[in-house]
Amino acid sequence: MAKIHLLFGEAELLIKERLTQLKRDLGGEALNVEQIDSPRPELETLTSALQSQSLFGGDKLVVIKYADLRLKDWEQLLTAFEQIAPGTTVVIQASNLDRRSRVFRWFSEHAEVSEFKAFSEWELEPVIAWITNRVVANGKKIENSAARRLQEICGNDLLKLQSEIDKLIT
Repeated sequence: MAKIHLLFGEAELLIKERLTQLKRDLGGEALNVEQIDSPRPELETLTSALQSQSLFGGDKLVVIKYADLRLKDWEQLLTAFEQIAPGTTVVIQASNLDRRSRVFRWFSEHAEVSEFKAFSEWELEPVIAWITNRVVANGKKIENSAARRLQEICGNDLLKLQSEIDKLIT
């Protein structure tokens, strides 16, 4: 498994689910998680988080949320990612990035980069298929007309759709 994961895109639900999956893969509830909520973390804070061992033994996950990779300061922070402690995995949830930047190219070479795209307004059939798949994955059935109606009510917002699907399943 990669030590560094860069997650970005408009589909917040899919990013959240990928982060949950990474936590589960690394050890679930017993995993030591350190979270940094900042568009540009301080170098000392980031270095400390990446180089320190887990307090309770086992693997450690460092999650950096709201990272704005367009900020020039990120070029200086890249050196910290070259010295990650053994057993430490890093997940960066980027709120903004520029694919042409040196920072993005560095992550493309050294990390697992995942983009999570939201459905476009005109994509009705893929959204209806997504709704149906989510319902079926929970052991339930939904008629195509009901899935279509749910999409009409909620639009293509996956967070809202998942919330309504959860209510229907309950």
